[in-house]
Amino acid sequence: MYERHRGTMGALHLVLGLMNVIAALCLWFVLGSVVALAQDAEATRVLGAVAVLLGGLLFLLALPPLIAGFGLMSRTRWSRTAAMVSAFLNMLSIPFGTGVSLFTLWVLFTEEASEPMP
Repeated sequence: MYERHRGTMGALHLVLGLMNVIAALCLWFVLGSVVALAQDAEATRVLGAVAVLLGGLLFLLALPPLIAGFGLMSRTRWSRTAAMVSAFLNMLSIPFGTGVSLFTLWVLFTEEASEPMP
């Protein structure tokens, strides 16, 4: 079952990671536009800090699914572990992260997936 679903899992993890990257870029663009329009120096400073922190957090959250997706697509040995880590980290990312995480954990915790890879 693992070999049959490996490509699907890889594609889903890549899409999930790209969604986080797009969300971070949109956040930076929107808050950057608000900062450019703000006339208050303190508001500019606070919104700039929020944009950097939240955008950076979204980029950090995009790394595990991107790494897992590339690993699954390239059939590396560490891809199973990376997919598990990514699934647990994205479990609270409702609704898409939860769906991808549940599918990943369902595939990885079957009897066939626990056999050693060739």
